[in-house]
Amino acid sequence: MCVQGYGVEDAIVNFTNGFNLIEGLSNHVKTMIVQFIEYAFGGRNHKDSLSLNIDSTSYMTVKVTLQTEQGEVELVRNLVKNKSTIRVISQDKRLLSGDYTANSSTDKKLNIGIALLRLIDIPTDLYLPKNEKRDPGHVSFNVLKPLWLLNENDMPNDESVLLPSSNSGLFLSSLMYLLNGKRIDTYDWQEIEKRRIVRDYISGQIEMAEHKKIQLNQKNIGNESKLQEELDNLNKQLDEVSILVTDKLTKSKEFFNQMSELNDKIMAADVTLSRYESLKGQYISDIKRLNFIVDGKAAFENIEEPLLCPVCEQPVVNVENETKHVEAVRKELSRTLALLNDLEQATASLADKKLSLQDQYAKLEKERNAIQAELDEKLYPRLDKIKAAEKDYREQIGIISQVKVFDDLLGKWTSKINDLTNEGIPEKDVKFKPKQELGEKFYSDMGDILDFLLEKGNYPKHHASTFGQTSFDIMINDKKKKVSHGKGFRSYLNSITVMALSEK
Repeated sequence: MCVQGYGVEDAIVNFTNGFNLIEGLSNHVKTMIVQFIEYAFGGRNHKDSLSLNIDSTSYMTVKVTLQTEQGEVELVRNLVKNKSTIRVISQDKRLLSGDYTANSSTDKKLNIGIALLRLIDIPTDLYLPKNEKRDPGHVSFNVLKPLWLLNENDMPNDESVLLPSSNSGLFLSSLMYLLNGKRIDTYDWQEIEKRRIVRDYISGQIEMAEHKKIQLNQKNIGNESKLQEELDNLNKQLDEVSILVTDKLTKSKEFFNQMSELNDKIMAADVTLSRYESLKGQYISDIKRLNFIVDGKAAFENIEEPLLCPVCEQPVVNVENETKHVEAVRKELSRTLALLNDLEQATASLADKKLSLQDQYAKLEKERNAIQAELDEKLYPRLDKIKAAEKDYREQIGIISQVKVFDDLLGKWTSKINDLTNEGIPEKDVKFKPKQELGEKFYSDMGDILDFLLEKGNYPKHHASTFGQTSFDIMINDKKKKVSHGKGFRSYLNSITVMALSEK
C-alpha cells in the first residue's frame, strides 16, 4: 500500500504473505493503514470518514497493490476531492484496466466492489436474497467485507461481528453461495405479483371452461361423423325440396301473369260492353224518334190541308210533296235498325268471349290455388322440418367444435399455468431463513474450529465453545460473550470468530 502527494515522501507499507503485525505508538496512523485499504476498495466514500485530516497533509492519493495468481492489480483513489472514481491498472486479465466507481454503477463505470468479484471468480451479475422476502440484492466485494475486514471499532462488539449493520441478509446469502457454489432464488415481487394475477386469471378461465364443457357434454350430442352424414343427407333433401318449391313458385308466377292478362282482357270487355250498351240505348232512341215521324206522317195523310192560314188568314202556299222526306226517314230507320242488330250481335259475341276469358281465369286460379295449397300444406312444412333438423344437427356439431375449442384452450392454459409454476410463484408467507439454510453441519463445524483455535491460543477459561445459530456468534459454555467477557476478551473472541469463518 502507498500514499502519495506533492513534495512529500511516499508512505509505503509492504505486506508479506501470511500473518502481518503492525505495531507502533498511538496516533501514528496504524488505524489509517486499514482505513486506506478499505477506501481504495470503494469503502468509506467520503474523506471525512477517515481518521486522518487529509486537508492538513500533502497526501493526495492512495494506491493499493494486490498480488494475484495472474499478476498485479493496482487500485488508485484520490484522497482530497472526494472522488468516487477508482483507477485500476491490472495485469490480471480477469479485471480490465480503467476507471471504476465507488458509487452505483453507471453506463460508463462499473462499481469497483462488483468488478473485484472477478478476481475471486464470482460473476458480476450475481443477485442473491437480501431479506426474508428474497428481494434481490447485488453481491459485491464490499458485501463480503466481514470476511476480509474487521474494523478496529467493531472488534469489541458484544453482538456478532460477522453480521454487518446493513445488508446482513445479503451477506448470509453470499456466505451460502461461497460455501456451496449454488445460486439462491430471488424474487421480483412486482413481477411475481403480475404472474400471480395472470395465474389466477387463467385458473378462473380454466374453471369456467371446464364448467362450460360439462354443460355442453350434458346435452344429447351424437357422433360427429354420424351427425355430419345426417347433415349431408338433409342438405340433399333441402336442395331437392328447394328445387320443387322454386318450380312451383315459377309455375304459380306464370299462372299469375296469365291471370293478369286475362283479367285485363275481361276488364276491357266490360268497358266495351258498357259502351255497346250506351250505343244501344242511343240507337233505340233514334229508332223511336224515326218511328214517331213516320207514324205522324201516316196520321196526317187523311187531314184536309187549309186554304188560309189560321193565324194570318193568308193563303197557304202549297208545299211540295214531302214523300221524299218520309222516305229518307224510313231509310234512316232501316239503317239504324241494321246497326242495332249488328250491335246486338257484337255484344253477344263479346259477352261469349268474356265468359270464355272468365272460364280460363277461373281454371288458372284453381290451378294456382292448388299450387299454393301444395306449398303451404306439404312443401313449406317439409322445408321447415328439414331446416329445423339441419339447425339441430349444426348446433350439435357446433357443440362438438366448442368442446374441442375448450379442450384446446384448457391444454394451452394448463401449459401456461405449468410454465408460470415453473417460473416460480412463491407463497407470500414463506420466508427465507438463511441462518437455518446454512444447516446444522455449518454450525457444528464452526464450533469445532473455534474450539481448536481457542485451544491453540491458550484461552484461559475455555470449557466448550459453540457457534449459535440465532446470534450467529461464538458462544462460551452456551452463553453469549457479552455476559461474562470484557472489551478485551470480546475483541479477542471476535478476532477468533472471523478467523474461524475464514477457515471454514
